[in-house]
Amino acid sequence: MATPWWHRYAGQLRSAPGSHLTAFLVLHEVTAVLPLPLVYYGLQATGLQVPLPASLRGDDPAALEAIVRRARGVAAWAGIVVKGDFDDGRRELDAAAAAAASAGTAAAGTAAGWEAAVAAADQGGGPGRLGRGARVFLDVVTAYAVVKALMPVR
Repeated sequence: MATPWWHRYAGQLRSAPGSHLTAFLVLHEVTAVLPLPLVYYGLQATGLQVPLPASLRGDDPAALEAIVRRARGVAAWAGIVVKGDFDDGRRELDAAAAAAASAGTAAAGTAAGWEAAVAAADQGGGPGRLGRGARVFLDVVTAYAVVKALMPVR
């Protein structure tokens, strides 16, 4: 009986597990961590605003909070932004979203509320009106979401 095609690869892995593990870790870091600062600085330089996915615009604050928490940790680890600045930006954006919610545009504390706050700032004098902290927060979360969305491609 012929041996399965994957036995050849299993034998190679058994003979040099350290080099295979090292190659995997290097490839993972290059494809998972390196794009994050590139996308973040690209968003910062161009001022491009990527709309948040529909799944985050819903009424599931747990999903949104999980992405924000992961984005915060990864951005701090990668050296993109200091956690305090990230948190200040979130507070600033949440306050703007609460103002938009009081106007009846969207619920505060949701991605839809954030989008409403950005739209209101755009209509009233451009995105700079939100402040740098809110823009940093949005760009970090957007960069994290873009890199994660492209995970099947890598």
